[in-house]
Amino acid sequence: MEYAQIALQVALGISLSACAGLRAFLPILVIGVLTKLGYVQVGSSFQWIAGTPALIIFGTATVVEIAADKVPVLDNFLDSIGVFIKPAAGTVLFSTVVAKFDPLIALTLGLIVGGSISELVHHKKAFVRAGSTMFTAGTGNGFLSALEDVAAMAGTALAVAAPYLAAVLAIFLIIISYFAVKQVSKFITKIFMAFNRKKTQ
Repeated sequence: MEYAQIALQVALGISLSACAGLRAFLPILVIGVLTKLGYVQVGSSFQWIAGTPALIIFGTATVVEIAADKVPVLDNFLDSIGVFIKPAAGTVLFSTVVAKFDPLIALTLGLIVGGSISELVHHKKAFVRAGSTMFTAGTGNGFLSALEDVAAMAGTALAVAAPYLAAVLAIFLIIISYFAVKQVSKFITKIFMAFNRKKTQ
């Protein structure tokens, strides 16, 4: 029973960390609210996440992040600072929900697992956003941002409702996106090389 609970909490942490790679504060806000309502159990050292001041801060940050991501230039700025914010959010989320672990172990695992997953997702998202900025002059970024909102919300809901399924899906999508981004990078590199050869001829 103990191992089953640990596995469930780890799956929840993995899936929530992946969602944090899309929207840093939304998953934290949801977990904070659910903890306050008694639906989610968190470690004793992370009870602060359900406090009223924390919920106000995370709620405000969620609204600001979602709104600012729809504004040209600001969206790219968010991607640049997301390199630091998203891993931190993933670390907090993973550490918070693995309630069966010692706080220090939870924080260490959060940094290694949760932070890494959030950074991976953010990196792929930022790559797609940079491509959209390059090829659509930013006109497609708003649409991508809306898709990311939906994905983060749906992913967070699925993480809470079915942690195992959400974790498997998150890992699968990260692996697929890794190879997809790699192939797209090669394609873009070939285009630029061909363009530069034409310019030099």
